[in-house]
Amino acid sequence: RSFQGSTAFIGWGGQVRGLFVFREQLRSGVKDMLAWCRDNDLHVEVLTGDHVARGRQLAEELDVPVRAGLLPDEKQQAVRQLRDQFGPVFMVGDGINDAPALATADVGAAMGCGTDVSRYSADVCLLGNDLARIPQMIQLSRETVLTIRWNLLWAFAYNTVGVIIAAAGLLNPMIAAAAMVVSSLLVVSNALRLGGEPNAVVQAASGNSATEGGEAMNSSTNEAQARAYSHTQGTHLARGNGRIEHPTSSEFTSDRESLEIGEPAV
Repeated sequence: RSFQGSTAFIGWGGQVRGLFVFREQLRSGVKDMLAWCRDNDLHVEVLTGDHVARGRQLAEELDVPVRAGLLPDEKQQAVRQLRDQFGPVFMVGDGINDAPALATADVGAAMGCGTDVSRYSADVCLLGNDLARIPQMIQLSRETVLTIRWNLLWAFAYNTVGVIIAAAGLLNPMIAAAAMVVSSLLVVSNALRLGGEPNAVVQAASGNSATEGGEAMNSSTNEAQARAYSHTQGTHLARGNGRIEHPTSSEFTSDRESLEIGEPAV
């Protein structure tokens, strides 16, 4: 008989009497999160220091490319390779082994604040272990960049027109002061729109729960941004020229949640 997982034997009298098999279980929401990434043309890949056999099992369960048995410097090298292939990389991890890769990635995120080393190496610290935060962060980062661009464009155009009118002597000082206040209010109001309905993205992803996992895919889309994401040995998401790196096996799995007891293997 063969078992997949970490095995511990127990015995007495010089004989093996039984064994314990510990296996990790996927965290809730993993498949929905990967389905959302696939629907948004994000490439997902897992970097893990776990055994190759565990890596193969993850690849089958999640339907994503998995690089297993990686040392910290090998994860770091993988991030460089992914950057050369896809562009900016976002890395998510929570362990000491992830620190070099987090520091090398264009954007690094420590999930659950991770260890001290990974937290200090990362650019973003995610509170909690909820993988649903990843789609929320991606969406929020895109909306933030878009809002900043629109505010800059609006302010530049508005002030250009105002300066020209004022220079021509056609603008009363009182009206100019009021116009400046209106401009500031519009910019602030537009920025306040950010962060609304934080669960909308997750609910949309849940609608695709039938999907077994996130497929590795690339997009020729010009837009490339992604500032944030989550957990242990590294995965990346790439959109066109932008890439986001994300969990390893321990990020996708909870700690030793499954316990099996059986007879000793023959």
